Amino acid sequence: PEEVLDSSREAVRLAEETGDPRLTIGVMSESGMTLLAAGRLHELLQLTDRALALFEHDGEPDPALFGSFGHVWFLWTKAYILGETGQLVEARRQLDRVLDLAREHGHPLQVTLEAE
Repeated sequence: PEEVLDSSREAVRLAEETGDPRLTIGVMSESGMTLLAAGRLHELLQLTDRALALFEHDGEPDPALFGSFGHVWFLWTKAYILGETGQLVEARRQLDRVLDLAREHGHPLQVTLEAE
């Protein structure tokens, strides 16, 4: 229902107001799942891009956040959306980036992606 989406958007707004990137990323992750379930791919792509920007500080990866579960999830989500919207070459590039990052950080997604 639209009320759930509105509450999710409000939660993201409030998290962003705190200035805490870890909190904001966590709330964005939950909101992202809500948007995905609702089929709101355009809005999810916007949220994903905003979240991915939080993983960088002054244009460089933030070592405290880079490679975390949330980082990998948002990269994978972006690849999924690109694929769903027919941007297959860019989706493949994004998936390669996800797999490289998962390997580098020993993320469980690595096993899943390599098994397919």
